[in-house]
Amino acid sequence: MQPVSLGSAQLPPYAACLQAAAEFGASVAQRVAGKAGEALLRAAAAADPDERRTLIDASRLLAQYRECLRNAYPGCLHREFAALDRQEALRSKPLSFEALELMGEEQVDETVEVVRGQQAVLSAVEAELATLNALVSAAKGRATVSAAANPLRPQAWVQALRSASLQCEVPPWALVRWLPRLSEALGPELASVYRQLADLLRRQGISDAAYALRTAAPARAPSPSALAPLLNLKDLRRLLVGEGERSGHSQWAPTDFGAPGAAAEPSAGETLGLTLPWALEALQDTQQLDQVMHRLQERRASGELASEAAAGATPAQALGQEVVRLMVETMAGDRRLLPQVRQLLRELEPALLRLASNDPRFFRDPHHPTRQFLTEMTERSLAWPTADLPGFAVFLEPLQQVVAALATMPMETAEPFEYALHSLEAAWSQQEERSRRERANAARALIKAERRNLLARRIAERLRQRPDVRGAPAVIRHFLAGPWAQVMAAAQMADPSGSDDPGGYGAVADDLLWTTQRQVAAENRPSLARVVPGMVAALRGGLASIEYPDEKSREFLRELAALHRLAVQAGDEAAADAPPAHPAALADDEREHEFWLEPTEARESSLMEAVPAVDREAVSQHAPLAGDLGDTHSPVAIEHLQEGAWADLFLDGAWSRWRLAWASPQLLLFMFADGAGKYRSMTRSVLETLIAIGALRLVSGQTILAGALDAVAEAALLNSMESVR
Repeated sequence: MQPVSLGSAQLPPYAACLQAAAEFGASVAQRVAGKAGEALLRAAAAADPDERRTLIDASRLLAQYRECLRNAYPGCLHREFAALDRQEALRSKPLSFEALELMGEEQVDETVEVVRGQQAVLSAVEAELATLNALVSAAKGRATVSAAANPLRPQAWVQALRSASLQCEVPPWALVRWLPRLSEALGPELASVYRQLADLLRRQGISDAAYALRTAAPARAPSPSALAPLLNLKDLRRLLVGEGERSGHSQWAPTDFGAPGAAAEPSAGETLGLTLPWALEALQDTQQLDQVMHRLQERRASGELASEAAAGATPAQALGQEVVRLMVETMAGDRRLLPQVRQLLRELEPALLRLASNDPRFFRDPHHPTRQFLTEMTERSLAWPTADLPGFAVFLEPLQQVVAALATMPMETAEPFEYALHSLEAAWSQQEERSRRERANAARALIKAERRNLLARRIAERLRQRPDVRGAPAVIRHFLAGPWAQVMAAAQMADPSGSDDPGGYGAVADDLLWTTQRQVAAENRPSLARVVPGMVAALRGGLASIEYPDEKSREFLRELAALHRLAVQAGDEAAADAPPAHPAALADDEREHEFWLEPTEARESSLMEAVPAVDREAVSQHAPLAGDLGDTHSPVAIEHLQEGAWADLFLDGAWSRWRLAWASPQLLLFMFADGAGKYRSMTRSVLETLIAIGALRLVSGQTILAGALDAVAEAALLNSMESVR
């Protein structure tokens, strides 16, 4: 492998590491392609005649496009590293329950094979990756190790390998045979790269970050196939698409993943995008799934899962019941939910098992009334981190009554859940109606403010391009690009006629500029005396139209008067009397006008204008909320905050639970609401500050139900891998 370039070594440590990793890409791709070609030929020797010819042709194509892979891989690595660096907040899922329905059976086979290949990659780099995680975390200024902080983790390398392969534009049948072999060949090469990158960081003075101390993990659970023998990926996919219903029967023989057979040809860009990313992290964090499986085993041993629903069930029904059991166990074990809510989920399990046997639409319809019921029940409950907070008892009481009724009802269709959901929504809506109306009014005010600010930015940019603005005194430049641009924008939005200069505020800007240029004003003293009174009156009126603070208006007018006095004085000695510049004040003023809300808009929207200095200092000193998940709280990027996501915020000197209720179209304004109906809005800059100081902890990035269903898909994937060994 080639040595690290001198240019990389001269960069700061973290940047040098990224640059060196990308430089390794060309030689890595070349060797991986060679080994994958050999693997294709070995596979051909043991294949049937038709597949043998296909594998040999795929090997020939790989040799032909080896140089293409070599040239494309470094650039693809750069893009993947940058994407993971930006998206450190995201934790990718190895498999999505909803995406499984979109796959063909050949894609399922491909997914299983690619994930099996990834086991070799992960085992080959495990020790080196742990070391590199510690060094990269330190190079990024972290005291403790965060695996997510390392954009060089295997996910980037495998995804870049796929992207580089797609650039070769080979037929799909060749690509699906390339990728598993390329992935399998990557492990030893990546281990070598990781060792060299670790050496590079140490030579630049980086020491390993510390691994945070954790309580001992529970004993690893038995393999999923031992606990859920029916649950494999291919049959789960058939359950989702309702294959048995379309063919006129309701059952199928359990799939044998060990049966030979060549994969068919999925479309290149679409299919492989579903398979390869899952292979990257499928086995990296199965602790939670292990715990769920362990609890299921204990329940089976105690006879708790012996349900009348299992008696006489078809294979499809038995599989549906297994999915429900794992889904409920995952949700009921989620520490984000209060114990009272987790208990209600367990009480619902018999009803859900009966429904799964009679209504397979539950598994494939995201809008199924039962799934909507479970989502509303769990997501709304996240508003209360503890049961003693106001509003929780009012939320829980009708829910307990409904669950008690559902648990004993026959479940031929989803109608009982649909009726129950409507009843609960009616009860909850009465409690929330006032808050909802207030939030809607606030959102309208914020949308108007965002539109005005975007227009003001365009106006300010045009003003800055004018030569007379660039040569104006600093106080005038900042005034025009700040409050006066807001005045002009507000006038344009309020004017239905489409006038070029509604209110004449553009003409006021022209007068403001020439009257503050000493040479021009001194030569036109009669005009200056005539223009200034009307201009000052127009300035007062314009600033009042956006509710600009009186104190700041008076301050600006005093500075303007001083500039006018200088303008009519002759001689160089006047320069000594120039009003003092206030760089810090001007900088503050410029920051203020990055986003301006009128005081009325700020009050209506309960705007949080800034993060208090005391909060910046106290955020790490205050105990988190009861039931806090500690380091399992996810970091977050603003672009990936979804409406409805719950977060713990450190506001007003304490932690509290809030839901993102609304975000403006341009993501410049955000509104959060709590379980009691209160709401707070903030600008993007305030939200960024909260994130930067650790005052925002994401509690729920996806719904509890969606996470549980994804866990079902992961268990099915692991089972499928077990079955082919």
